[in-house]
Amino acid sequence: FTWQLLEAGVENDFVLALVVFSLQYVFLNHEYWKYKAKQDRWKVTLQVLGFLKSCITSIPYLTKIGVTIRDLILSDSSIHCMFFRLVCTTSPALEKLYVSRLYDWKEIDGLQQAICSMLDILVSIFSNFPEDEFPSLPIFYQAVLSTSTKPVPIVVAMASLVSYFRNPAIQVRA
Repeated sequence: FTWQLLEAGVENDFVLALVVFSLQYVFLNHEYWKYKAKQDRWKVTLQVLGFLKSCITSIPYLTKIGVTIRDLILSDSSIHCMFFRLVCTTSPALEKLYVSRLYDWKEIDGLQQAICSMLDILVSIFSNFPEDEFPSLPIFYQAVLSTSTKPVPIVVAMASLVSYFRNPAIQVRA
C-alpha cells in the first residue's frame, strides 16, 4: 500500500509516516519475526529492499518525503547496520552455507537475492546522493569507507564477492 502511494507521488504527512514506519520498523525488525518457512524471511527482506530502492529512486520527485528519506538513509545507524549485515557477507561465508545442513537451498538463494538487491541499493545511494552536496561527509559514507566496519570492511566483502563463482549476479554487482 505504501509502495503504491509513493510511486503515485502522493506526498503528505500520512505517507511520510508510513514510509518512515516501513523503513524503521519493518526493515529493522522483520528478521526477528516468526515465519512458517525459513525462506519466507527472505521474501519479506526482498520486498522491503524493493521498497527502499523505490524510495531512493523517487527522492528527486518528492520534496518533503525525499529529504526525510535521504536523511534517514544517510544518518540512521540502525539502517546502516542492516545494510552492512547483508553487504558484508563474504564469499567464504556463503560457501559455508552450502556445506551446512542447517540451511536449505531456498534460504541460500533468498540470501543471495537479498545481497544482489542490497548491492543495487548501494549503487542507487551513491548515484542519487553525491557526496559533494553535503558540507561534511555523511555518516553513511564514513561507514562505507571505514576499515573497521563489522563483521568485515565493505571493501573486503566486495572483493570477496567478486570471486563468488556460484552466482554471477553477485559477482557483477560487487
